Amino acid sequence: LIYTHGAFRILSLGVSLAVLGLPLFLLIELYHSSNTIRKVNEKLSYFMSFFEQLFFPISMRRKVLMSLGDVHNKKIIEFGCSVGTLTRKLAMKVKPNGIIYAFDPIKHNISIVLSRLKRHRNVVVQHHESLHKFISPKGLPKSDVLVSIGMISYIQNPQKFLIDIAKHLK
Repeated sequence: LIYTHGAFRILSLGVSLAVLGLPLFLLIELYHSSNTIRKVNEKLSYFMSFFEQLFFPISMRRKVLMSLGDVHNKKIIEFGCSVGTLTRKLAMKVKPNGIIYAFDPIKHNISIVLSRLKRHRNVVVQHHESLHKFISPKGLPKSDVLVSIGMISYIQNPQKFLIDIAKHLK
């Protein structure tokens, strides 16, 4: 580097391209690949469970719950339940005869939700593999409300997905 004229500039250019290029590549990969989205979120689910108060604060949860109105005794589909932060609140709001059908594409999120909500008998939690279309499990009844917080941005074809999931609303 010291003896060759311009070597440091070439090295700094290469480093700057790597520093800028790698995050850009990862962003493009996350945008286009449902497998990459799933793998990254699988790793982040540990992080999400510890910092849920920061990422989904109580004030925001209150606004969501208020915008849903009276959900007492209602059936609710929650797509993208993540680690169950909102699911827990919804489960208490729909009692005694309401039920929550919670879906998430990340298997580790499902295991966290199942362990957190094992006392709530009115929550059905299921892994939803597809980020392309909503594939309903057998026996999913028509629901009153659909909730999806931050999940639609991961869906590969949002219009088709919303049409598919809307078929399960009353």
